[in-house]
Amino acid sequence: MQFEDIKPGKDEYAPYFEQYISYVTSGDVDQLLEEQVTEIVNMFFLVDEKGGSFRYAEGKWSIKEVLGHIVDCERIFEYRLLCVSRNDKTLFPSFDENEYVREADFNKRTLISLVEELRAVRQSTIHLIKSLNKEQLVRKGNAGGKVVSVRALILVLIGHFEHHVEILKSKYNI
Repeated sequence: MQFEDIKPGKDEYAPYFEQYISYVTSGDVDQLLEEQVTEIVNMFFLVDEKGGSFRYAEGKWSIKEVLGHIVDCERIFEYRLLCVSRNDKTLFPSFDENEYVREADFNKRTLISLVEELRAVRQSTIHLIKSLNKEQLVRKGNAGGKVVSVRALILVLIGHFEHHVEILKSKYNI
């Protein structure tokens, strides 16, 4: 599916999500979803287990926590995407990503387990997205009190991932 075929209107997502949607400007969405996983697996191929605890500043998440956060958000966005595409009218609450990271205790996990989990969750996301039809892509729901469409959620998911990959590269020197 091409970006141009699913580009959402500004009325299909909260202004906050623009920071993520803006990462995706063209191309094949299915291919981009696959390439992101390959990129992150390759990024962590040379990071040792001790490096997973690295924080670039006091109070910032460790590398493992960033990976865990990406996994959590992928699951949350995928769940919202599933529900909205199925015409579920549930009002999805916001979530506190810092609380999720604090409660998950990602630093006790291995880097490889987090990367493998991310790969598995992304494969699930890819299968769901590939199953959607044109009618489902434009359906709208409510997340955090704001309207959001399925196609906007797809781009938020991709852009959120890309945002954190950029942080891993720039702040963590991976």
